[in-house]
Amino acid sequence: PGSLRLVQALAQAGLPMAVVSASNNAHQVLESAGLVEFFPVIVDGHQAQAEGLAGKPAPDTYLAAARQLGADPARTAVVEDALGGVSAGRAGGFSPVIGVDRGAGGPALIAHGATLVVDDLDQLLLDPPRTELPAEGPGPIVGRENPPLSDQLPAGWPTPTVGAEDGQSSDEED
Repeated sequence: PGSLRLVQALAQAGLPMAVVSASNNAHQVLESAGLVEFFPVIVDGHQAQAEGLAGKPAPDTYLAAARQLGADPARTAVVEDALGGVSAGRAGGFSPVIGVDRGAGGPALIAHGATLVVDDLDQLLLDPPRTELPAEGPGPIVGRENPPLSDQLPAGWPTPTVGAEDGQSSDEED
């Protein structure tokens, strides 16, 4: 649910998004899930092979997606749950590189280049932003009770809030 909420909030804020996947059927998967409309750029295994792009942990596929979006990597977020993808985002100069801890572990994601780690993507939508710095190493690790620092996210990043009465999200900015 957090992933869908984030995608919807980013789309509503007018922020362009891309999917980068080594899979040859990424487009079909997104289409089946009803999500393809959110991603004007999909760099998949077919495109990587056709263009001779090295896969993750090389940054080539991320850089190709940024070019197609007309985006500056230094001002473009990468959201990734795999260590190789986090390494690719860092190697490509993307900022921030957001690691999603779905089992890899926050310290491992940070060691591979994540500048921010969350358990679920809905944490990127929580307000007010707070963070907890890890005992060792660079970068914040964000837990469920500790939403991320808003100043680490690209300009225009949405901060929807959820109304206590009806549970519906809104797009109020700080």
